[in-house]
Amino acid sequence: MSEKQRAAENRDMADKKKNQVQETALLSGTDKYGIYQLKDDPELSRLRFKGTWSLKQAGILKENTEAVAIKPENYDLVYVGDLSELKAKTFGLDTVEDTLHALFEEFNIYQPGDYTGHPLSTGDIVVLREDGKNTAHYVDSTDYTEMPHFIRMLEQETALKWQKTDRIQSEGRQIRKESLREKLAGRKDLMADEGKNHPAQKQEMSL
Repeated sequence: MSEKQRAAENRDMADKKKNQVQETALLSGTDKYGIYQLKDDPELSRLRFKGTWSLKQAGILKENTEAVAIKPENYDLVYVGDLSELKAKTFGLDTVEDTLHALFEEFNIYQPGDYTGHPLSTGDIVVLREDGKNTAHYVDSTDYTEMPHFIRMLEQETALKWQKTDRIQSEGRQIRKESLREKLAGRKDLMADEGKNHPAQKQEMSL
């Protein structure tokens, strides 16, 4: 592997780690929101900017809102923010609907300086973490549609990612320990060989 390829791989791993940390903060933190948008993939073009009615007509979305294609692996988490900050500058967020509409306005008119996604649009998904509960809401043509299956899959995938990370880290620590043991064993053998050639050792052996 070339240095360029290794650098690109390291950047990709760093991005994935950052996303994993952000996702965990969103799903287990205190009063947060996250915005998910479809990945830039031609195969997902049939979902882009489509409301649930259009998806049902195309056979992508079932009547019970369980959708095969509307799953976390097809989306990128593009932003995580604090609900407390949103509420501090927006009066009267008494319901989930109030919060969702405030977010739609926020990410269409007053986008944060560090926001890199497109304006919140039909087909995007807003995840809310409030009072210890996570919910996912699909930005629909005229309102929001809750997507229970999306949040279930997201929570499961996040837990599996951390399990995989823990396993990889554990295997890495074990490999480093074994490597250290081998180095120490080799060092001891080398010291033993060097000791045989020491003048005092030679004199003792001659006696």
